[in-house]
Amino acid sequence: MSGRKDVETGGTPRAVIVVLNLPVPDDHRVWAQAQALRDDGVAVTVVCPAIRDKRPGTATIDGIDVVYFPSFEGSGRLGTIAEGAWTTFVSTRAARRVLRRPASARMLQVCNPPDMLFRLLRGARRRGCRTVYDQHDVVPALAGSRPAFQKLESFFLACERRTVEAADVVLTPSSEQ
Repeated sequence: MSGRKDVETGGTPRAVIVVLNLPVPDDHRVWAQAQALRDDGVAVTVVCPAIRDKRPGTATIDGIDVVYFPSFEGSGRLGTIAEGAWTTFVSTRAARRVLRRPASARMLQVCNPPDMLFRLLRGARRRGCRTVYDQHDVVPALAGSRPAFQKLESFFLACERRTVEAADVVLTPSSEQ
């Protein structure tokens, strides 16, 4: 660790990463980002779903705090919509708890799909937190490619726009995005 100090607080810099579709360390991309931040001297908390043999609660894995929120993997159109609504609500609640801790985070990164965390980003930004939107997938394009979700494409486009607007930085894995 570099022992770096946060310029504004004088303490260790803190980051919160919120991912909705996979838990860590199973989500290799998010886990690699969390480890890179940790290795640079940042205290990292990852908020992610308790699915795939993970249980709701907290854990520390390799020096990274993890908050597993209760979740499920929906199937079919209604199940997927319910999963998206539920994970948005529960992950936002869990992330807000982490952000309210005394040594609050200076950076909040949200990962999609779906693009539903724009309110969380806006709230964090108002509190002086730098915000990052890590666009893993182009959700509107995914919705448009699946007949059961084509009617939701405009909704997902609106959510994506709001999420991009709420972020200080947008990360995308390809030039297409």
